[in-house]
Amino acid sequence: MGQEYTRSLTTLGLLPISGSVLFYDNFECLLHFTRFGTSGDYIFELDPSIAFSGSQSLNTKTRTTGTAPGDNINASLLSHLSPAKILTHTVRLLSPDFTKIDVLQIMHHFYDGTDINTASIYFYPNTPVWKYLDSSNAEQSIANSGFNLFNDGWHLLTLKINYLTGKYLSLTIDDVIFDLSTYAIYINTNPTLRHLDSQCYFKTIGAAPAQLRLDEFSLTEH
Repeated sequence: MGQEYTRSLTTLGLLPISGSVLFYDNFECLLHFTRFGTSGDYIFELDPSIAFSGSQSLNTKTRTTGTAPGDNINASLLSHLSPAKILTHTVRLLSPDFTKIDVLQIMHHFYDGTDINTASIYFYPNTPVWKYLDSSNAEQSIANSGFNLFNDGWHLLTLKINYLTGKYLSLTIDDVIFDLSTYAIYINTNPTLRHLDSQCYFKTIGAAPAQLRLDEFSLTEH
């Protein structure tokens, strides 16, 4: 008898995205992300205990043995971006205690064969303040962003970038929208590579480990 072949299928429901989908991950099957950061007994795994809409999420946690301030984890995804170069990124985030995080960073490096075009957003929970990376490779505070995220609840972050003009477009945190269209991104010459490198990074503020869950990670272009 022949062996029956089955293949899983994911149906995308109502998502806060538009345009052509480059990448969508609700962490239901394979782990597509690469981990960088502090070694030790860290956690970087698909976890069925908590999820936003599906059956599991990506659970990341800094080491619990030999801990030190600055312990960190970076989830990285290599992808691509067409000549349209207008990118929208969405991700769901949850932490049991955001105050154990010194800084959370969402970053996109677009290597276009000539330059590295970098757009980066920072969140400092213990200030609190949200920042962006400017054209001089320096962090700048976003006006009126002095609010925190509540613990043990899912938050939606949406970042829009126009790589054609070399500027941010907007940042949306849950229902709060920030117009970033006057801010230029950081551009550094690199004439060889062609890809999109998307990263989610955080580090601890003290010796206690920090934890962050990711779900519904999407990249779209239009």
